[in-house]
Amino acid sequence: MNVLAIGAAGFVGLSAISRLYETGHKVRIADTRDRLLNTLPLIQNYEQVVLDWPDTQYLNNALEGIDVVLHFAWTTSPASSMRNIEADAMQNILPSIKLAEACVEHRVNRLIFMSSGGTVYGNVAEEIIDESHVTSPLCAYGVSKLSVEKYLYIFSKKHNLDTISLRISNPYGNFQLLGSKVGAIASFLRHTHKGKPINLFGDGGTVRDYLHIDDVSKAIALAVEMNTMGAEVFNISSGIGYSLQDTLDIIKAVSGKEIEINRLEERRFDVRHIVLSSKRFQNTTGWQPQIELPQGIAMMWKYLQKTENGQKAKVA
Repeated sequence: MNVLAIGAAGFVGLSAISRLYETGHKVRIADTRDRLLNTLPLIQNYEQVVLDWPDTQYLNNALEGIDVVLHFAWTTSPASSMRNIEADAMQNILPSIKLAEACVEHRVNRLIFMSSGGTVYGNVAEEIIDESHVTSPLCAYGVSKLSVEKYLYIFSKKHNLDTISLRISNPYGNFQLLGSKVGAIASFLRHTHKGKPINLFGDGGTVRDYLHIDDVSKAIALAVEMNTMGAEVFNISSGIGYSLQDTLDIIKAVSGKEIEINRLEERRFDVRHIVLSSKRFQNTTGWQPQIELPQGIAMMWKYLQKTENGQKAKVA
């Protein structure tokens, strides 16, 4: 299939398009000029289109001849979204609506949106939750992600656009080490490697559902190929919770280094506990997460040591 990946010159997008390329899909990527240049060594196998998201004026060129669109583009993180809530909404929700409109105009078969399983639900009482759980995000980032999901539902019903929203839990993996400013595990590893203290918000008891990027990429590839119609929402997750202190203990064991902790006040917009069930996606596609957190962290530590002096790309 002909796949357009918008905002693909980032951590999740780069891994996903590599998987799609390996499985025989023709991939076109659209991103800002700076991000394309920064990741040039990693994207030479793909057709490239400059698209200065949230400016969508060049969407028509990018969508020509496309069967499936992957929507990775986003300008904020959970933390940054709270510093300028209006900008978060204007830069992400409206451009996503324009993207859906353009997909309808160009008769794209499917639009797959990378939502956020870690933020759309908010604080939950249950140990593990599925897609039917009430959504109550604590940060503007989660509100905007959920809003786009709802708009895609409307587009699906009104225009018969096949849409899939993937509520990905907390992805982590090697490319986060190439300059990305998001991802607790990558940040912890970089600080440990350099012998710098780690800023830890709260008591370390915050629980997350971490999913290795290789498993995320396989799930996205299956979403491209799956036989479904209408508007779908799926959790994509490991189904296993680890606290921040757990991750630090694993990093200490893997690296053999002592870790200095700088404890800071817990942030109000941080979800305290979130673990997702991906049984529905597993039952639909046969997908299963394969890489457990200790193995994934060990892979990242090895990659960090190998690339520290030979970094040729920068991933946002």
